Amino acid sequence: MVAVPGTNFDTSHATDETAIDLFVTSPGRLALVDLQQLKQGLSAPTAHTQFEQNLLPKIDLAIVRQQDIDSVYHQAQQGNIWSKARIIVYNENNVQSMLHETPLAQASAGHTGLRYANRVAGNVDAQVIHDSLGDAEVGVLSELYDFITGTGVLQKIPRRLYIILSGSMGPCLGCQGRIAAFIDDLNALANSIHARIPLTFEVNYTTATNPLNRTQYGYDGDKEVVVGPQAMPDYVYWSKTFEKILG
Repeated sequence: MVAVPGTNFDTSHATDETAIDLFVTSPGRLALVDLQQLKQGLSAPTAHTQFEQNLLPKIDLAIVRQQDIDSVYHQAQQGNIWSKARIIVYNENNVQSMLHETPLAQASAGHTGLRYANRVAGNVDAQVIHDSLGDAEVGVLSELYDFITGTGVLQKIPRRLYIILSGSMGPCLGCQGRIAAFIDDLNALANSIHARIPLTFEVNYTTATNPLNRTQYGYDGDKEVVVGPQAMPDYVYWSKTFEKILG
């Protein structure tokens, strides 16, 4: 029996299971400290129900999502624009592994020689591409690709590949094209090994628009997520998720 912090729900009550699952899997519904407390309760060396066992990987995903968006949000309060990412894989038994976490990256002129500086999919204006060559996402996407190819992530044929990209500003049109190119590259890798691998690519960002620079930041149709109490939220971020079967 584990109580869900901030609610009247309890994991031992079958009638609460649907609501608990919704609270855990809906970003922003539970604060980071509440998610961590819930995980601690479910990690105790006692017998757990099948529902509780199935809930743990969902809590782990919710925790890293919130940790990363918190990280870029608070780092940006000190200045600059920041980004980071995680790679999570699920094996044939649906066991989750937090495979790789990139460090916080900021915009840098040093990114201009990296793979995703000029690798852009779609019809993106050349000036937008040029102006965004040093964006933080360039470094993060390039590191993700190097890790995936260097460690043979797709060759192990995971049941699912889950990537979370977090930023303190929504991706500009240039970086949206870079994200699309990255997904295209993963698709080509899966094709080359004749594999079919479900991909979830989640993009979270704490600033949707920037009136001081290029005109478009963030995706059309993104979802607003409130972090903290609805009446007095800690902050708000936006989220866009892409689903694709690679290969």
